[in-house]
Amino acid sequence: MMKSTTQVNLSSEQSRLESILDSLVDGLIVIDSRGTIEGFNLSAQRLFGYSEHEVLGMNIKMLMPAPFRDGHRKHVENYLSTGRKKIIGIGREVHCCRKDGSIFKAQLSVSEAVVDGSSIFTGIIRDISAQKAMEDELKVAVLAADQASSVKSEFLGNMSHELRTPLNGVMGMLELLKGTSLDRRQHGYVATAYSSAHSLLTVINSILDFSKIESGTLNIENVIFDARTTIEDSAIMAATDVAQKELEFNCLIAREVPRTLSGGAMQLQQIILNLVSNSVKFTEAGEINLRVSLAAMDDSKAQIRVEIEDTGIGIAETKLDSLFEPFTQRDSSTTRKYGGPGLGLTIVRRLIELMGGEIGVTSEEGRGTTFWFSLWFELVAPVDEFALSGFREDIRVLVVDDNKTNRDILLYYLSGWHIESGEATDGFTALTTLRQAATDGRPYHVVILDSQMPGMDSMELIELMRSDNSLASTEIMMLSSAGGSEQPLEQAGIRCSLVKPARQSDIYDGLRQLAGATPATGSEHRAGRGNEDFQFTGRRILIVDDTKTNQRVGKEMLRKLGLQADLADNGSEALEAIASRQYDLVLMDCQMPVMDGYAATREIRVLEKSMGPGRRLPIVAVTAHALEGDRETCLQAGMDDYLTKPLIFSELESMLHRWIPPSIE
Repeated sequence: MMKSTTQVNLSSEQSRLESILDSLVDGLIVIDSRGTIEGFNLSAQRLFGYSEHEVLGMNIKMLMPAPFRDGHRKHVENYLSTGRKKIIGIGREVHCCRKDGSIFKAQLSVSEAVVDGSSIFTGIIRDISAQKAMEDELKVAVLAADQASSVKSEFLGNMSHELRTPLNGVMGMLELLKGTSLDRRQHGYVATAYSSAHSLLTVINSILDFSKIESGTLNIENVIFDARTTIEDSAIMAATDVAQKELEFNCLIAREVPRTLSGGAMQLQQIILNLVSNSVKFTEAGEINLRVSLAAMDDSKAQIRVEIEDTGIGIAETKLDSLFEPFTQRDSSTTRKYGGPGLGLTIVRRLIELMGGEIGVTSEEGRGTTFWFSLWFELVAPVDEFALSGFREDIRVLVVDDNKTNRDILLYYLSGWHIESGEATDGFTALTTLRQAATDGRPYHVVILDSQMPGMDSMELIELMRSDNSLASTEIMMLSSAGGSEQPLEQAGIRCSLVKPARQSDIYDGLRQLAGATPATGSEHRAGRGNEDFQFTGRRILIVDDTKTNQRVGKEMLRKLGLQADLADNGSEALEAIASRQYDLVLMDCQMPVMDGYAATREIRVLEKSMGPGRRLPIVAVTAHALEGDRETCLQAGMDDYLTKPLIFSELESMLHRWIPPSIE
């Protein structure tokens, strides 16, 4: 019997459709509302291992592992009775069972069609077992990497603690020893030992910092800070190293630079310290200048530009491109003069990049180098500038210094405070200028005097001034390099001495003391280091540390600043001490037996809350841990600030200035 044209066409279309379905990469399964299989394409046959005639008319459950069959039945029944689509049109992962009994994971997408009033369901299924295996392998690899990173971080933390703890004793005692009476040879021994210990600390810090950056665990803080204080504190921290090489060190912050900013204050300080340290290493004579200016500003942020200029050996042009690469030295030969791990500049560049800034360098061999960088910070409501009251209306100040850069900086500050000033390059010129001004009836009331000058030294100039009746009452502010030898300042009637580079605020406060509207009272005001300067007379500190050496180092350093110190071996003893006596600040070690510093701090904060509103006791962590997150852990525990061991006198002093107003008696 001949087939009609319609039958032939239908048969042809059916064959064409079957060919298309069989060509699909994914398996295609058609079932009715009872789960009976009505269609099973070639890819599904290959996927499950069944031929088409083996599955047609069978229930779909035969393709599922036994534990999942009831779940599928409930999904279908729920959909047919409620119409809620938990499986229709939604891709999901399912477990499938092959003819040989093996289980594999698949991605299933189900759609519905109504034919002759009945629902049929079409499932597109794809084997994802290889993909899931790769994901599982990746999870295992990530877990292993995390574990390795955790072990590495734990190792670095332990090494940081183990290395810094003895270094705190070594460097602390050497720094204290430098302030005692030593002959020239002994002073040289101490200076060499301290320099070697400091070099070791630099290597430790560089390796730890580089490790944090490379592992991606370094986060940039975002805190509100005083830009001038942060930058000047950085300069003061670096001053001792500069002074050891008898270099001039100057710091100029343009008055346009906003006072209060928000951003990575700690990172800004670290960048400056690394760049100054680099300049010190490669500069044998001359000076290092730190200049800070305002590069740009809008309504919400300010761009700060910092330059560190030295008169060192310079850098060859062929070396500039690789200068910021890790483990790179300006001189990499085995006979090189300048050592170090070659990480300082790499760390600086990475930090600046993380903060979204720029860095560059200009240099000429034999003529010195200038590094510069610029960073954006958020603007915050400004802190009040120096009050311009308290000075005599006719105040005149003479700046005496053989270094032009330092003279220019001091004259710049005095001009900003509307103080009439003059300058002299040496003692002879200063004496002539002072006498002439007194004769003209326009005397200088204060001389800002460099302690070390060629020709007539500072003490000789002071003696000549004191022997001249017209100059005998002239006040003197002495500026000296960090670590310089002690001078008989009291006998010379000098009531104010500062260490270069001096903070603007210290210069300002010193001038107010020396040339205020009313005569100054009390004894000397000294912001210098290297002598018994008693800046915080009458204040009491609690040192909490389980190591006797650390206790002794801390107590002796505080004594040099006029601070009394009590000792506690652990957090429990600290709580007892605080309950029985009032303290101005607590230096809190973090790792201690009985009760650690974190727990003790939390207990102190709870105790303060129970006592109602009142004064908050400043608690500063002093810890041998210096990895990323350690500072944040301390702050989260309720501490206010953070110092790492070994304890450096200048860093301790800067911290105390932040939390305790100096005593001026």
